[in-house]
Amino acid sequence: MAVAYITKEQKDDMLKRMVLTNAHLGTEKVEPKMASHVFSRAAEGHHVINIEHTIEKLALAARIVVATPNPKDVCVVASRDVANRPALKFAHYTGATAMAGRWTAGTLTNQITKQFMEPRVAIIANPEDDAQAIAECSRANICVIAFCTSDSPLQYVDVAIPCNNRGAQALGLMFWLLAREVRYLKGLLPRAEAWDVMPDFFMHRLTNDDRKKDDGISDDDEDAESQAEDAEAQVE
Repeated sequence: MAVAYITKEQKDDMLKRMVLTNAHLGTEKVEPKMASHVFSRAAEGHHVINIEHTIEKLALAARIVVATPNPKDVCVVASRDVANRPALKFAHYTGATAMAGRWTAGTLTNQITKQFMEPRVAIIANPEDDAQAIAECSRANICVIAFCTSDSPLQYVDVAIPCNNRGAQALGLMFWLLAREVRYLKGLLPRAEAWDVMPDFFMHRLTNDDRKKDDGISDDDEDAESQAEDAEAQVE
């Protein structure tokens, strides 16, 4: 029989992992409805999210997912690049349906579209980026679970999981924790055993273009650098 609660050892492990990936750091702004989930404010100006609330909401969201009879009726929506991989991996390990990439308007409300679907639960990676999907969920009476940072809008969100939803490592970890808890509650994984799937498997991997943007390097700069290297080689 599956143990329906998070043990103290697992809770301590979750706290350490979230701190290491900065999953507890919000933005410099705070939405009034998210103020209750803010613990304090860092010296840099970022709001610090109460991790105790994060764990409680994770457990609640996992129970909702497990209570859905058909796992495919759980839709994971992720339009931002850093959320695509976590959403796909979560769907793979829980049996949910992933909608990674650009959201097609009318997916939940227009039966004529090829992508039309009728899920019972929607997991949103970022309420700001996936506002259209949340609006359609409200019209179709679909339960909405969303990863929300300190300034995320909570309109039509039924369960808000407070966390850093913009960092690649933080968002990947949150999807990993939710997937692990779902597997625990379903009895697919004993709580006494560690999950052999690493959190890194859920995290977005930077491409060369992403590294250029992070380093402030443009294509012209890279071409100039390669031409300079060729010139030096010819001189030698």
